[in-house]
Amino acid sequence: MKLWLSMIVKDEQENLKNYFSKFFKAFDDVVVIDTWSNDGTCNYLKSLWIKYYNEKLQHEDKRLIDVRNKSIELNWCDWVCILDADEFIEWHDIERIKKIDIDENMWWFFMKRLDHRYKTDFEDYKMVIINREKTKFLFNVHACPQVSLRDSWYIWKRLNSVVLHHYPKPRVYREMYIEQLKNGISENPSC
Repeated sequence: MKLWLSMIVKDEQENLKNYFSKFFKAFDDVVVIDTWSNDGTCNYLKSLWIKYYNEKLQHEDKRLIDVRNKSIELNWCDWVCILDADEFIEWHDIERIKKIDIDENMWWFFMKRLDHRYKTDFEDYKMVIINREKTKFLFNVHACPQVSLRDSWYIWKRLNSVVLHHYPKPRVYREMYIEQLKNGISENPSC
């Protein structure tokens, strides 16, 4: 299968150099939306010959739902891998994903994510690859589509042997996560 990468970035030059630069060429194409970075993020993307789109946020919402959906719409490929700038997939794992035999009714894939902030890696799962035509984001960027898709019995698959590595900065990540949870609960108490 052909697989495009979708990312939203803001002031992510350091993470792009550390992670993105090592695997982005394994994808068939890349769509990056920059939400008005103040560091050298855009210049760094240009140096890699990555076309990026500037998108000014219309309100104070930090959950980026509209921007995420736009990044998906800008992809031409049926299958889109959604990563954050602090996430990393090994090149050989991307190649393995592209060789998966896909049921035409498949909606999305999720994989194991290792969070490397703690002394012992924390394991969770994240929806990473979606069918562009069938999946849209509704509330919180990561949580709500997963809940919606699972509850609706759409066809999905877990990628057992592929690992997504997560290297967030602990303090920033914690503050953002708390804000996302508060916003999600206020809009959708069952989220």
